[in-house]
Amino acid sequence: MYFYIVTGLFLLFAIFKASFDKYFTDLINLFFRRSLKQRQLKQQVVQNSLPSLLFNILFVITAGFYGAMAIQKNLAMTELPLWQLFIYLLNRSPGSYLSHQILYTEVYRLGVQNKQTDG
Repeated sequence: MYFYIVTGLFLLFAIFKASFDKYFTDLINLFFRRSLKQRQLKQQVVQNSLPSLLFNILFVITAGFYGAMAIQKNLAMTELPLWQLFIYLLNRSPGSYLSHQILYTEVYRLGVQNKQTDG
């Protein structure tokens, strides 16, 4: 069962990567490159909202599946099947991911404001 789920996640990732190859390449370049072109790449990545949304949804699904597998394998007291744990964690993952994004955005905004006031 795990094999088919992981295969499905890889297939979904491959479809997203093939469909949005330029976005994925820009994202990888933005992550690994530190240059003057980074600002331009960041603006290109931010402007593509559909690929960003789809990759974020894939991240939430993968995090939910990984968490369900970890709970089921490591906690012997868990009597819930994998799919119920997955649905439970899938409902909890967006909240934690959203709070992470809000925190990241606020820290970034404060950093930009500090650079503007220092300069």
